[in-house]
Amino acid sequence: MKTQDNLPLTACGIGEDEDGKTWLVGKIDDEQVGVLVLNKPDSFGRRTVFQIWTDKEYRNLGVASHLWKLAQGHNLNPEHDSHQTEDGKAWATALAS
Repeated sequence: MKTQDNLPLTACGIGEDEDGKTWLVGKIDDEQVGVLVLNKPDSFGRRTVFQIWTDKEYRNLGVASHLWKLAQGHNLNPEHDSHQTEDGKAWATALAS
């Protein structure tokens, strides 16, 4: 079983769309397994999460967390929105630890 420690992402990409949203995409071979979309930066440079998606076969294995850490590593200043679902709150708590 794959875990967060040995997640086999073979490629990650970062891009920006015409609305200023930043997209981080994780792939395994040719299959897209996760996407993290961050809103346009606010006046402090922080980018709240617009959307997070993980392929159902790769959920709870650290794909979203890997993309989050990738965003942090590229100084994109990701922030969790205060209006979150229960799953979003649990994920934000897990990332903070």
